Amino acid sequence: MTKPITRLCPSCRAPNLLRRKTCASCVCPLQQSGKDLQSWAKSVKANKNSHRTLESAHVSVTKLNALGYCPLLFVGRHGRKGEINGDMVHHIPVNDEVVREILKKMGKLYEHLLKRSQYEIIRLTLLLSTALEKQFYAVPKF
Repeated sequence: MTKPITRLCPSCRAPNLLRRKTCASCVCPLQQSGKDLQSWAKSVKANKNSHRTLESAHVSVTKLNALGYCPLLFVGRHGRKGEINGDMVHHIPVNDEVVREILKKMGKLYEHLLKRSQYEIIRLTLLLSTALEKQFYAVPKF
């Protein structure tokens, strides 16, 4: 049997399988071939096709929902004036005021995370997940 191909994490130097997108030990995103992604992004922006990519993400969220998953996609971009805008794509029914407030807070937290530096994002993600779990379980169930 052949040995699986691994690559090292750029931050913690831990070995990870080649198919992994994040490090198993520090949850840092693993680098893909950056040269190809940069040239692809440059051509998409030059041809003004970024809407197609975003629409494809919306379709993926819809398909995941049809398969029984509960997808929640956060999308952030720079506005025309340089401000950072965050948006969410989800299929959660927003009938209840509590659900609406939670989704609004999640959107504000995501915008706040986008404004932070890359190193603080990893630390704040762990804090955010525990805070959201506490807030979710604090909501009275009917």
